[in-house]
Amino acid sequence: MPKFKIFSDIHVHPWTAFAKITKSGLNSRLAEIVGVLKKIIEAAHEESCDAILFSGDLFHVPKTDAVTMDLVARALRRSEIPIVMIPGNHDEAEKMAHYHTMRSLHGLAKCIVLDDREGRSVEISGTKIGGIPFTSSNRDFYRCLARLQDSDLVLAHTGFAGATAGFDYIADQKHFVQPHRMKLEDTRIKLVIAGHFHQPQMMSPENGYDSRKIVDEESVRKFKEGSILVPGAPVQHNYGDIGSLRGSWTLDLERKSLKFIPSHCPNFVRLQFRPKELGTFERLSSGNYVACKVSQEGDFQAACEVLREKAKGFTVTVEKDVEAENKGRPRIRLGMSSKKVLKKYIKKTIPPNHSVAGLLKTGMKLLREAESSD
Repeated sequence: MPKFKIFSDIHVHPWTAFAKITKSGLNSRLAEIVGVLKKIIEAAHEESCDAILFSGDLFHVPKTDAVTMDLVARALRRSEIPIVMIPGNHDEAEKMAHYHTMRSLHGLAKCIVLDDREGRSVEISGTKIGGIPFTSSNRDFYRCLARLQDSDLVLAHTGFAGATAGFDYIADQKHFVQPHRMKLEDTRIKLVIAGHFHQPQMMSPENGYDSRKIVDEESVRKFKEGSILVPGAPVQHNYGDIGSLRGSWTLDLERKSLKFIPSHCPNFVRLQFRPKELGTFERLSSGNYVACKVSQEGDFQAACEVLREKAKGFTVTVEKDVEAENKGRPRIRLGMSSKKVLKKYIKKTIPPNHSVAGLLKTGMKLLREAESSD
């Protein structure tokens, strides 16, 4: 049975935070991420994989600049094995997905892009691989999945109810795809490989599709048929990714096993500078993007001196009284709907003797007056 290299959500982009211009004139963050892409392709060849599978969000913005497109195309051309891809929501030029930034890569060297909303498929080494590009309609997703029931593997780009969306992301879980409604036990599908969420995790039928976040670099994991793997992003993009494992996966379909391969690239970390723990501070900041807090003005310069030498990029701020700063703010929990979040903020800020409905009515009236005055 064949072996596949898996990754997702790389979001190639000239990110501005901590970026520098290299000697060759490139954005350093862009060059860094493209370097990770090249290493994943090289690893797939070294491990004798039959193909590389990618589950969407190759780019970060639909209007991708020429430099980014050129670097990605040149990296993909390095592959001597097929690269099967689907577009994610960040790859779309418009919501119908007839046009997207990844379309131009189809047919480039070994690239195969599955799109058209219908969920097309391809067979590689006796393994049928189906693809469901991003869709905001769960009904469309289920319809596409029904057409791919005879696939061995399915690439998807969507959010699953019960999965961890992110550390700073408020998700209305009831509107996500429900794993039980997919009825994978009635299909031939051995594994769904899902992009969209950046935290690596596994959802298995044996535990009722309760998400298990992957927080360690355990070498090999077995999976049950009908499982959902969220491979996560192979790089950290911002401080919302702190503490999240990053890498790619090697899938052995015969052994029903997954091997996690960590990426060696800068991480985002938040640190407190303490002179008595200087060794630990230097180790954790080494080669990373650091947001550092100091408890007093006198430590500011000392922290900067260490970070200039060790960190890839950094900011230093004097610590504030967080409890006092957050006093009176509404408490927002992961999983709350946007409607509930809005209501909480409104109720905390409305003047006495005013109702939420009254404020909304007044606000809409003012907006209409402003619009008509133009």
